Order: sequence, then C-alpha cells, then structure tokens
Amino acid sequence: MATGIDKISGNGGFVLLTGTGANNGYWESLVINEDAVFSELEIGGVSVLSSKGLSAKTVKAGMYLPTDPTQKITKVTLTSGSVIAYL
Repeated sequence: MATGIDKISGNGGFVLLTGTGANNGYWESLVINEDAVFSELEIGGVSVLSSKGLSAKTVKAGMYLPTDPTQKITKVTLTSGSVIAYL
C-alpha cells in the first residue's frame, strides 16, 4: 500500500486520460489537467459520481482527487477535459 507521500509524489507513475471513452485501471489519485466533466467515476468498481457531488459538475484544472488508502479508482469516463491518473 502506498504511503501518503507516495501518492502525492506519483511514485508509481501516471497516465494521461483524455477523450470520452471509458478508462479502466487501478489508480491511487487523479489530478485534473484541463477543466473536466466526468460521466463515470468508480472507486472499487462502485460509482461515486453522485456521492462525491460530481454529477454534471466542472472540476477545475489543478484539483487533486485522492482515494481512501484502502481503495483504488477503477473507472474514469470524461465528457470533457483531461486528467492525470496516478498509479
């Protein structure tokens, strides 16, 4: 399990997510690269778009979206923008 500093520093690497197709993975956190709107966001295979208050919302560039240390982001689908997903 990654430590807090590992997550913040991107110690496990990253991938840039763009476009409107579904992106499946196993990520520790997201940083919004360009203002983004999510159509899907799953943590541990469970949709959290509504529970996190992100439905139909624009998330501004520079925002850091971490997960609970015991969870991973497993699916990201964007309507617009781009995000950096940290492993």
